[in-house]
Amino acid sequence: MKQLVASSGTLISVGRLHPIIFAAAAATPAISLRTTAMPEEISTKLHHAALELGVAEAGGVAEALALLDGSTPPLPDASRTEACRQRLAAMVARLQELFQG
Repeated sequence: MKQLVASSGTLISVGRLHPIIFAAAAATPAISLRTTAMPEEISTKLHHAALELGVAEAGGVAEALALLDGSTPPLPDASRTEACRQRLAAMVARLQELFQG
């Protein structure tokens, strides 16, 4: 899945979290598409992930098409993606320290 996302020109994820994470990590232009049929809990989780990673969001198909508008959506925010990587590395280092000590 990661290789497919990385080799794609654009990713449109409908209610799935991991593809937008993979897109941000691979610097693949992406849109996180939320629908009204989604449970609020999932919609909220996707919204926060998109904000955290700097991935474009759309609340419906018309909004997603407007984001595309003949071009690719903006790239995920590289500085946000790097900040996420650094936080994850710090968490892993802390866990290793706790369990090795």
